[in-house]
Amino acid sequence: MNSYERAFGILKKMDSELPSSSLSLSKKDVSKDLYDYYMVSVYFNLQIKNYEKAERILNTCAEMSECDDKAKHMEVSALRYRIQWYKDNFLKLNKSIDMQWFEDMVEKVDSFQTAHVLRHMLLGLSLELSNSKKYIQVKMLLALDQTLIPQFDSEVLKWKRKILQAILGENRIQAIYDLLHDKNLKMNKEWKWFTYKLLADEYFYEGDAYLALTNYLMSLDIIKSLTFSIPEGQRENYLLYDESKN
Repeated sequence: MNSYERAFGILKKMDSELPSSSLSLSKKDVSKDLYDYYMVSVYFNLQIKNYEKAERILNTCAEMSECDDKAKHMEVSALRYRIQWYKDNFLKLNKSIDMQWFEDMVEKVDSFQTAHVLRHMLLGLSLELSNSKKYIQVKMLLALDQTLIPQFDSEVLKWKRKILQAILGENRIQAIYDLLHDKNLKMNKEWKWFTYKLLADEYFYEGDAYLALTNYLMSLDIIKSLTFSIPEGQRENYLLYDESKN
């Protein structure tokens, strides 16, 4: 989801139609379309770092829906954890996770829907933890992710695993460089800027200031293009999360 402006326009149109007609519905009458609308809204706001709004929409969804469906219940639970984790850790360099929570969640997965939700979460948080050099935790999350591959896999998840495995590898610089310049790898911009940043860190630790600066600038250039695709009122929040503004 990197076409933020277009996605925001679609959500704004849906926002004027679905919720207004849903207020009179009972929990049991809430349609799958409405649930999906809430989920898309949550993921969109999570992606642009509007965590408070994502949380409010998720709470509304939980109140409107029975969530008797196991897949829906797990998706809501996973999103609650994910939102709170980002709120608690956004400005922390030394990030950490509750590994037991993830182990418990993985044990409950019994469908491709829940495997899909959890795998994207596991890999996304693994990238964040890589930034804090929490490689042991990243390895543990990747091991959990590996157990879910038979239940759900996709091209996107495959290249995300490749990037994380490159970050964990011995010849880290060359492995990350090769992936960034692999034309067959359709990496999205959110992961690409982060990966350039991690590569720049590696060059910096090696004492190569020129290549470190070059890759930091590549990362910033991608962030710039992403920022201008975000609705104007959300741009500052995207760059530097501030819960007081939401």
